[in-house]
Amino acid sequence: MALDDEVAALLARGAVDEAATAALEALGPAVLGYLASLHPEDDAHDVFAVFAEDLWRGLPGFRGESSLRSWAFRLAWHASARWRRDLWRRRGERLPTSAASRLAASIAASRLPVSRKDALRQLREALDPEERRLLMLRDDQELE
Repeated sequence: MALDDEVAALLARGAVDEAATAALEALGPAVLGYLASLHPEDDAHDVFAVFAEDLWRGLPGFRGESSLRSWAFRLAWHASARWRRDLWRRRGERLPTSAASRLAASIAASRLPVSRKDALRQLREALDPEERRLLMLRDDQELE
């Protein structure tokens, strides 16, 4: 069963936690790789935790007007943008631990190899943020 269909079936049954878990387990590694290309490693993990919280909270309202994968990457981009501008990050305050944060931490443990990630980050740092986002979504995630 395709991920979109599986998540839709779980949401229809009211199993929001199971739907969010399935979505994060399937899409989490790719989203974390995307965020790692935009942020230093520690920040990427923190942004991923914010993304996971957003996905967990927003999934019941997902209308299916795009693929779940596209929606998840949009959430990741918004989490990244908020991370850059939010004052709480600058003060160093952490979000409280929740089920989404624990799952995000377990997915983050299986990150990209350091050498590949560092090489990609150096190449992408030469691009402006919009070009970086488009490159990552088009080439690495095969989105249009």
